[in-house]
Amino acid sequence: RSIKGNNGRARQSRLLKRIGLVLGVCLGVIIVVELSGGSGRRRRRRGPRNLNSELFKLRRRAHDAVQQQQQEQDAEDEEEESQILTKEQKIDLVLSASVHLVGIEPVRHQIEGSNGPGSYSGITGEFCKLNWAAHKESPSSTPMFRDLVGKSPDCKSNRFHLDLNE
Repeated sequence: RSIKGNNGRARQSRLLKRIGLVLGVCLGVIIVVELSGGSGRRRRRRGPRNLNSELFKLRRRAHDAVQQQQQEQDAEDEEEESQILTKEQKIDLVLSASVHLVGIEPVRHQIEGSNGPGSYSGITGEFCKLNWAAHKESPSSTPMFRDLVGKSPDCKSNRFHLDLNE
C-alpha cells in the first residue's frame, strides 16, 4: 500500500544528499592533506627527523668542544694540585669551598679517647673537588650525590683526608 505521492523518493533524495555531503567533506580533507605534503606522520618522520639529527650533531660537536676545554682545564688544575698538600693548604681549600666533603671516617682508637661530647676529634673528613658542571648540564645523569662524586674526575685521583677537629 502506498499513499498517493509518497513513494519514498523524498527520503531517498535526502539520504543521497547526506551521503554526498559526507563523501565531499572526506574528499576535501584528503585533498588538503595531500596538497600540504602528506599526512602528519609522514611529515614528522621525514622532514624534522633530518633537521633534528643535524641539530643534534651540531649540539653534540659544541658539547664535545666544551667538554674537551673543561677536561684540559681540569688536567691543568690536577697538575697544580697533584703536589702533596700541607695541612695548612688543605685547610685553606676547605675554608675557601674549593673542595667538598664527600665522606666521613671515624678513627676508632682516637674516638675512645676523645675530648668529650660534641668533639670532632678522631673523625676525619674526605674531601675532593666536585664537577658541578656535569650536574648542571644533565641533572638526571647525576641525581644523587654519590653519582656526582663518581663522575667527578678529581674525586677519583685527588682525594685527601683532614681531621675535622682541626
